[in-house]
Amino acid sequence: MMPAQNSYGTWPASGEIDIMESRGNRKLFNPEGVNVGTEQVSTTLHYGPYWPYNGFENAHFEQNSPVDQGFDRAFHTYQVEWTPGKVFKQRYAYVIYCEN
Repeated sequence: MMPAQNSYGTWPASGEIDIMESRGNRKLFNPEGVNVGTEQVSTTLHYGPYWPYNGFENAHFEQNSPVDQGFDRAFHTYQVEWTPGKVFKQRYAYVIYCEN
């Protein structure tokens, strides 16, 4: 989700919310052997004065499914609850990121 207008400047100053991101490769592994394809989803808040000072490293979370039970095996529901003080991103009933 990106703002309709860059009220605070160009990206990432006006922010971006990645509710859910995933790769479509079933057999994609990082050098440590972790499946970063269909068995991993992530969520990120992008913010900061300008690139390369994007603060996403402090607002990025990854979650892996059990082995051979990737997120591509069924439909999933993700949601964002945004209040003046917090942004909650959820998958099912699990809060996967909370920023105060």
